Amino acid sequence: MSILDSKRTHLTWLPFEDDATTRILLAGAFFMAAYFVVLLPPFLVDPRMLEGANVWLKPIKFSISLSLHFLTVAILAQLLPRAIRTGPSLAIATYLAIASLVLEAGMSVCKLRADGDRISILKRSLKP
Repeated sequence: MSILDSKRTHLTWLPFEDDATTRILLAGAFFMAAYFVVLLPPFLVDPRMLEGANVWLKPIKFSISLSLHFLTVAILAQLLPRAIRTGPSLAIATYLAIASLVLEAGMSVCKLRADGDRISILKRSLKP
C-alpha cells in the first residue's frame, strides 16, 4: 500500500496516515512549536542572566529540538507498516517521548524563577 492509497488526516497537506501514534507525535511537534512562540517574547524582553546566558535560552533550544524530534519521528514512523506503527511497543515509546514535555515544563518553571535547571540546583546544594 502506498502513501497515496492510505487514509489521510484531516490536514490534507500533510502526507501522514491517520493513526494514534502519528497524531500524538504531530501534536507534540506542533505543541513544542507553539511553545517556542510563547517563549520568544520573554527571551527578547527579559534581561536576566544565569551562568552567563539568558534564562530563556535553554527552554527555547529544547522547544526547537523537541519539535524537530517529534516531527522527524512522525515522518520516519510512516515508513513502518501500519501494524507495527499502531502496535503497543511504538505506542509506549511515543507516550514516553511525550512525557519529556513534562520535564520541559518543569525546566521552564525553574527558568522563570531563575533557579537554574536541575543540574545547577544539585551543584549548588552539594557545595559546602
